[in-house]
Parts: sequence; C-alpha cells; structure tokens
Amino acid sequence: MEDDLKLSLSAGFLPMRFSRLFVACGLFFFIGIVVSGEEPEQVNMLIDVVAWGDDIIGLHLGYTDSEEGAAHALSFRYGREPVRYSGPRWLAIYQPRGDTQDQGAVRPPQVDDVSGKSSRQVPQTLAERRVMEPSLVALVKLPIDARRATVLLSPAGDGTYKGYVINDDPSRLPPGKLLVHNLSPYTIALQFGSNKPAIIEPRGEYLFEDSQKYLPYRLAYQIKYQPEEANHWEIQGSNIMKLSADEQTQMLILRSDNEHFLSSSGARSGYLQKVILRRRTQ
Repeated sequence: MEDDLKLSLSAGFLPMRFSRLFVACGLFFFIGIVVSGEEPEQVNMLIDVVAWGDDIIGLHLGYTDSEEGAAHALSFRYGREPVRYSGPRWLAIYQPRGDTQDQGAVRPPQVDDVSGKSSRQVPQTLAERRVMEPSLVALVKLPIDARRATVLLSPAGDGTYKGYVINDDPSRLPPGKLLVHNLSPYTIALQFGSNKPAIIEPRGEYLFEDSQKYLPYRLAYQIKYQPEEANHWEIQGSNIMKLSADEQTQMLILRSDNEHFLSSSGARSGYLQKVILRRRTQ
C-alpha cells in the first residue's frame, strides 16, 4: 500500500515538474527572441524631395498628419529647405487626402520613369499597407550611411508614387564637383571640355572632379537597335554650366514629356531632358 502511494505521488509530481520546466523554458525562449530580435535599420539624415513631373503637395515623410516631416515636392527642382528625418530606413511617405483637397488635386502627368516606361503598377508591399493606411503613397529605401539624400517621386497607379533615391552625401559629392546621373533608358556619352567622353549606362552615375567655374559639355545618346551594327551615337548638343565652390551640383539626364521641358513656343528641349539640382552645403 505504501509503495503504491509513493508510486502515485511520484507519477503526479513528474508531470507537474515537467510543466513548470516547460513554462520556464518557454519564458526564456520568448525573452531571447525579444532581446535578440533585429530592430529595423535606422537612419538620421536631411532629405530633399523632388517631383518627377508636376508639383506634389501635402506630403509627410514618416508621419501621417504631423507638421514634422511635412514637405512639398517641386517639379524637377529643390524646395527651400530639406526635411530632417530620423526613423526606419524604409521611409514611408504619406499624402493625407485633406491636404490634397485643400490645396487642389494633383494631376498625374504622363512622365517616363527611370526605366523609360510610364509605370502605373502599385508595388505589392505598398498596396498591402495601403489597406490599413490609405494615405500612404510611397515606400523608399534610404541609404544607411548617408547624411543627405534626394528622393525623386514619379506618379504611379492609384494615386501613389514610385521613388528613386540618390545618395548625395557630401562624402560622395563634395562641394564644387558635379555628379551626373543617367536616369534615361539609353546609354549616354558626356564630354566635359577637352576630356575623354564619359560613357554612362542607364541608372549609372559619373563624378566630374575637376574644379572649374565654367564647364563646357557635350551630350550624346545611343539607342540600341538590332542588329548591333545599326547602333550609332546621336549628338544632342552642347552647353556651358556653372559650378560653385560652395554648392553640391547634380545633373540628371532623363526622358520625359512633362510640360516643364517645353519652351514658350511649345518646342521640346531635345530628345533627352536635362535637370540641374544645386544646393548650398550645410
């Protein structure tokens, strides 16, 4: 009888001891996940937002409706002041409907994006988040090691925007130098002064480091044909631009049918368009 009682107590004690051990292990496992879980990468930088098309009003960088992070993206040019952003590397850009209605609806222009196509497809990640955040209009990935960046926004589908990020930290673009971005779908050749022409592929960039106050340049582009023997360079033209020792200067070569590039007579400036972005160092 006594042996049976001892066996019964032992049998009841073991499950209880194991259940307590299971709970303890589960708790330590949960704490381990919390402690070792990776936090989203954070950035702290100044951001300039530029519209690849008509002006975009009522934007908020990282916030839905706070005055902090408020910005307007001007058409192919910098605004008065950059926005200080501190938060996740994946920047969420909002455009509350109230801001748009109060200041006039934004007309999405027919503008080619970096790929040379007029894209209207909303990325899946953005579309999924917009179910709960309808004022979210863009998601862009910022450079992790930069103090400054430029975000180009081109119209996409359903009132959203496609972002293209330029890392123009002073370490990559010193004042007085020129950084060229080929955002057209074509290979381009740029000749500065008597230097050898720089061949820049689509989405490529080129840093001109010589210090010159007035810089003459010549632009050509190449449209790919089949067979390759038919490929040839088209000379678009030449011009002179000014570089200042206290400014970061960037040249964007792109393809766009926006009215920004039309003259008063309605003529277009060329097959490819050129945008010059300047800002004083801070």
